[in-house]
Amino acid sequence: MALSGAGLFPDLLVEPELLEFRSWTGEAVTEEVRLASTGEMPVEITDVALLGSEFRVEAAAPMALEPGEEAVLPITFTPADLGTVEGDLWIAADTQAGMHRVGLEGTWDPDATEWYVWDDGLEHETTSDPDHVVDYHGDHDLYWYEPSGGHGLLGDADPVSAFGVMREYVMSRAGDPVEVTGPFTFHSDSTLATFEFATFTYILCDFWLDPDDDPADYIISSGTVDDGIEVMVNGEILGFLELGESGSFPLSNANPGETNTLIVILVDDSMYDRYAYDLAFYEDGVMVE
Repeated sequence: MALSGAGLFPDLLVEPELLEFRSWTGEAVTEEVRLASTGEMPVEITDVALLGSEFRVEAAAPMALEPGEEAVLPITFTPADLGTVEGDLWIAADTQAGMHRVGLEGTWDPDATEWYVWDDGLEHETTSDPDHVVDYHGDHDLYWYEPSGGHGLLGDADPVSAFGVMREYVMSRAGDPVEVTGPFTFHSDSTLATFEFATFTYILCDFWLDPDDDPADYIISSGTVDDGIEVMVNGEILGFLELGESGSFPLSNANPGETNTLIVILVDDSMYDRYAYDLAFYEDGVMVE
């Protein structure tokens, strides 16, 4: 009688391969490593070790994960000086690989900005509300239909809360920040039926102002747009641009000594193009990267 069989093995998925931290203020920042048991047997994590004096992990081993079970490891970066430092997270488990590595990169840069983009690629109807009729390109009523739930802050009794809803909507979908080395541009094709549907692209930037900075020294600038943009900072609408317009907005409501958030909504309401060119911050005429 012939015998046959297959071995069952534990396996562990560790994500991401590189965990990046950004601190504007020098305060601690916490990010998470995802652990997933992807084998056919329980996996045991026997040890977790860190290399890098500015990183810390809560005690996490030993730990057992059943097949299909997941867990997260919170890692904290506490910068000691300006600049970027590197480290390693090593996870020992009873898998064939044995050791699993996550690279760590922490940056303390008070002048940095981080840009995120979320474009869902969907056509959203813009005809369902008689109080928000769209009848020209870049019509401000368009923003009421944006899908975050914040309604573009239009007529909202609590715009700060609505802005928080919008920020969470973007950040939960946008993924990694976009690397920006110059003015930021978004450009794509469009096939929309005019004024009946719209697409919404969110461009979000977190930025830090030093405690002694004067917001009046900063502007947010945009080149030409199609069909329009709405510009918001910290729950306040700074202004709009419509089809073919360009312009700039003073950073009047930013808070020195805090991390601030800019959201630009690019709306498109008709074929053939949609774009916002050359979005950027400037301090006294010099671009802030």
